[in-house]
Amino acid sequence: MTSPLFLQIIIPQGVYWIFSTITTQVYLIVYLLMFVAAVRLRKTQPDHPRGYRVPALPVLCVVGLLASVAALAIGFVPPSQFGGGSVGVYVAIIGGGLVILGLLIPWLFLKLRKPGWRTAAAGEEAAS
Repeated sequence: MTSPLFLQIIIPQGVYWIFSTITTQVYLIVYLLMFVAAVRLRKTQPDHPRGYRVPALPVLCVVGLLASVAALAIGFVPPSQFGGGSVGVYVAIIGGGLVILGLLIPWLFLKLRKPGWRTAAAGEEAAS
């Protein structure tokens, strides 16, 4: 079944897959950060009371990091829906989208945040 002609004109073939891949790549960046944060918090605050203590957390985080990095790398392999275009163009589109949506925009939010966005707890931590 083919899509209607107006959809083919408005949305070029393969754009859905590219957007889906970029979205997945951004999610994987967050997972990488969570695994690193879990290990770091376990080391810097070992006696902090927690609802559940994960046994062998560093091992689980290393496995999670490796799986996330592998999934990130697989995202740069063009699918058959890309239509046989240049691999370099596909990698540039995915990499550019990843840098813009996953790194540049969050960095801009961090650098351009307003003082009113801080919570009372964050203000107390920054003051001490």
